[in-house]
Amino acid sequence: MKKIFFALFFLFLFSLFSNPAFSQTGKIISWSFETNLGMDKDIKLEGSTPSHTFYLPNIPGGLWNQGILFLKVWFSEALNPESNISVYANDTLLSSHLLKNLNLLPGNIAFVEIPFSSAPISDGDEGVKIDIKPSLFISRNICEDLASGNLWMAIKKESFINLPTSPRDPQNISEFLRSIGNDFEIVLPPEEWSREIMHSYIMLYSFLRRTFRSRPFTIRTTTTPQQNTGSNPPPDQPKIFLLNNAVSDFQFLGKNLFLTTK
Repeated sequence: MKKIFFALFFLFLFSLFSNPAFSQTGKIISWSFETNLGMDKDIKLEGSTPSHTFYLPNIPGGLWNQGILFLKVWFSEALNPESNISVYANDTLLSSHLLKNLNLLPGNIAFVEIPFSSAPISDGDEGVKIDIKPSLFISRNICEDLASGNLWMAIKKESFINLPTSPRDPQNISEFLRSIGNDFEIVLPPEEWSREIMHSYIMLYSFLRRTFRSRPFTIRTTTTPQQNTGSNPPPDQPKIFLLNNAVSDFQFLGKNLFLTTK
């Protein structure tokens, strides 16, 4: 049973570092450039046709045709208004925007919304390649433009991506842990509890308390799943069942996780 809890712990840590905002409950994934994509500072792109490339995981259940990239960009004040910024997904153009058509804020900062509606992303793709490619100029003399030092734009670290997800049952322990809400149920066997069951229950209870200590979290213990009343978790909420014996150490049935003590 110990190996199950080690697996639970390390998979949960992995889920936090790989994508803290990930959800498999039909909510919205939000990738922050600073927090999730490792941009601890703005990225300055210099030259006439610079580019920046990064990759996103192709999340199962992700509704890419409804996803949106929210870019916060900062432009050199010397740029010609006909300069533009283009964004590609898997080498397909999503949209292109002229500088003169953007609503510039003080300091030559703009917010650009890039929908993924035309992105060629299929379920079999392992990842999604994103290219940000501006085309910058000041005059028609590229040599003078480059020598001026004013041929640049910056991608601000406050940029982010929103991706809606469709509801689906957890496929692994990592997804299960990230599907847990604020009201949770542990189900024990209806027969007399063995020493192994009680030991496993204490370990599981402590693990869940430690893992979700940063938010309000209620754990209920029953011998059969509770009916949905005003004080009990909805029946479609994930539960953990502790079993004395089973074919494997853990298995999923719908939204529920079954753990074996032996």
